[in-house]
Amino acid sequence: MNATVKSHVIQILKYDRAIAKHNFAINNLRVWPSAYRDVARAVETGKIRIGTNVGKGNAAEYDARFGVMDVAETLNLLDERDRALVIHEATHAHLDMLTLGKHSGYENEAMGYIAEALYILAVNGRDVGTQSFRQIAKGIAAQVFKGQYGIAQKDVEMLTADIAKQRFYASRPFYVSNGL
Repeated sequence: MNATVKSHVIQILKYDRAIAKHNFAINNLRVWPSAYRDVARAVETGKIRIGTNVGKGNAAEYDARFGVMDVAETLNLLDERDRALVIHEATHAHLDMLTLGKHSGYENEAMGYIAEALYILAVNGRDVGTQSFRQIAKGIAAQVFKGQYGIAQKDVEMLTADIAKQRFYASRPFYVSNGL
């Protein structure tokens, strides 16, 4: 594991001011700004490990089974898109820390994509990717940016339905959040 990658992840989660806008909920899944500092502390103490073993085509991943956030060593953590990916995965880590048990994997992913899009919006960065689920998340993030907390059910359904159609997520309708 690259210690520099770990220190960059901690710095982003503890000190990035754009995280102040991350306060929203989908049903019983919730995220708030200080949740990311909690994830940073879990990384610092080793409860969440940082690795660099990402799957082909991925820049970052979180595996709740093992409490590991993998971040590609080639990821440029000084770039807002790459930092947004760290925020996405840290959102999954936060939800894992809440010990929610078995819950919708599609809603869990929706939380990550909204957090990612919200981060890009908060730093006035480049646009999110062109995938339909990222574009839907971008619209929802704009509402959160304006102060909306609870995501409307129609928006949740639209985003989760699109996520469920994606080959990678189609076979993963449930996640297990077992704590650390």
